[in-house]
Parts: sequence; structure tokens; C-alpha cells
Amino acid sequence: ASKAQTRLDLDNIIQFIVVKQYNTSVFLQRELPIRFAHHVLELWKLPNGLYHMPSVRAARRQYVQSFMDVLSFPPFKEQYNPSPEEEEQFLELMKTIDNRHKDVMQTLSKGVLEFKNEGRANMRHRGKNVSLLMADYPHVQTALDKFFSNRIGTSFLIRQHISLRELEGCDDCGNYIGLINRQTDLSEVARDASSTARHLCEMIHGDAPEIDIVGSRGRTLAHVPSHVFYMMVELLKNSLRAVLENYRNKGVDSGYDMPPIIINIADSENNEDVCIKIEDQGGGIKQEEMRHVWSYMYTTVKTDARGQLEDGSMGALPPMAGFGFGLPISRLYARYF
Repeated sequence: ASKAQTRLDLDNIIQFIVVKQYNTSVFLQRELPIRFAHHVLELWKLPNGLYHMPSVRAARRQYVQSFMDVLSFPPFKEQYNPSPEEEEQFLELMKTIDNRHKDVMQTLSKGVLEFKNEGRANMRHRGKNVSLLMADYPHVQTALDKFFSNRIGTSFLIRQHISLRELEGCDDCGNYIGLINRQTDLSEVARDASSTARHLCEMIHGDAPEIDIVGSRGRTLAHVPSHVFYMMVELLKNSLRAVLENYRNKGVDSGYDMPPIIINIADSENNEDVCIKIEDQGGGIKQEEMRHVWSYMYTTVKTDARGQLEDGSMGALPPMAGFGFGLPISRLYARYF
């Protein structure tokens, strides 16, 4: 954990893979133990007693196991040129590790919930008024941001390696380099995210407002489409629910009759930056709630996903709202690359 993690940059990653033909198995065998050691330490150092919650300890044990798995993997016989058999064995290890940590967000969400529940129990026992809003625990917020930001990088490296191996010999993979698409079409990602978010809204609420995409159609850039997709879905889920609730309260029953949500993809010919703006008529956020919206486990939903966390019934389908991790995690994805 005393060693620094390699800083990730999309341009450098593309250069290493395409131009220098750098072997990702060799890189990961050296890099992942450092990253897993950092994750273990980050979870161990979570402040205010959060590190001691059962679910946090479970997540920490999983990272210790992954650290040991990679460290005990036999060195490649030819240091910079693994054999096909070694590559296949290492690929299977990466798939095992990826599967092991796929639910870490839910696990740590449960840990934060345990932290809050313990706080409530202490309040009842001591008769004291103690805040249970995560915005009042800035050190916890900062520590979770650090862990999840680093986890985005680690998860990306593992899944990038798996994707590269699965795309080997692919003749029609277009501009994909593993998870990276050098020509990511933002309007296409927006369409996919809109379809997913509306489908989820219809399943849970029975209806959904329309979503219109305007602005720069066909604007492309090198990025990780799955990251952009995640951010858009999380924001659209919030917008869809807000519009639906706002207009049902006004007596409008059909989502088709509600004002559409607008995804505006804005750029200019001389600007390398792209701005994706999501506009809705959901009524906005109350001023007193603004400081909480980036807090982990904060939600304005009265009946939410937390009961599923407590009883372990959270399925593969993400909750429409109430999980309380969507906005803070989306902000980390937006800042990462």
C-alpha cells in the first residue's frame, strides 16, 4: 500500500495498447496487488466507526482475498510474453475477481445503513440528538469518494483486460479497444440510456414521460460508453420519477401528456469539451435539501431500496430511486477520465 497506483488516462491507455502493444496481463499482475492493498487500507481507515460495520468488514475481506489471489498467481515464465495457457489462466482469475466485487456498492451501502442504524440505537440509548445525515460527516463523505473513485479505476482495468481478450480476432469491432470506443456516439448512448431508464420507470410506476434528445447529433469522442451510460441512467431515473410525481399530483395521469425530459448535447466546432444537459419539469429540489443531494444514502423517496438492502432481496434490476448512491457515484465517473 506504500506504492503509488498508476494514474489512468484514456489517451495513454490507447497508446499503450495500440501503438506499443503493451501486454495488459503483465501490467495487471504488477498493478493489481498495489490497488487491492490501497482498497483494503481505504476501507480500514473509514472514519467515525464506519470501518467496523459488518458489511464494510465483508468488503474488506473480499479485497484481501483478491490481493492474495493475484499475489499467489505464478510469475509468467517469460516475464513480458505470457504463453497462451498463462494468458487463459490469468483471464479466468480476472473474471473471478471481477465477479467477486460486482456488488461492492450494495455491500458498502448496507455498511452505511448499518452505521446509521447504530447511530439511531445510540441516540435512543443515550437520549441525545445526533445527526444521521451523511452531509454532517464530511470525513466519511471524503473517504467514500476516495475509495469509490479508486475502485472505478481498478474495475475499469480488470474489465478492460477481459474485454480486450474477448475481442481478440474480432473483425467487426469498429472503434472499440476493449471498453473504450474511440468514436463514442453520445446521442446513441443517450438513446440507450433513455430506453433503459423509461423501461425501469414503466416497470415500477406503470408509466413514464417521453425523453427527447436534441443538440449535436452524431457528436463522437474517445470515451468509455458504459461510464456515460451509467451517469445518464442515474440522472434520467431522477428526472422521470420527479416529472411523473409532479404531474400526477396535478391530475395528469398519462406520461404521454406530461412535458418530455430533454437531453441536450451541446458542443461547438472549436471546443473540445462536450456538455450534456438534462432538463425536466419535475419541480426542482428544495433549497434545504441542496446540500444533501451529493451525500451517500440520501434520498427524498419515502419508500426506497433500503429494505431490499437490509433483507438481501436486491436483485439484478437496479432500484428506480432510494438507493442513495446514484448521484455521488455518477459525479465520480464524470470526474474520472
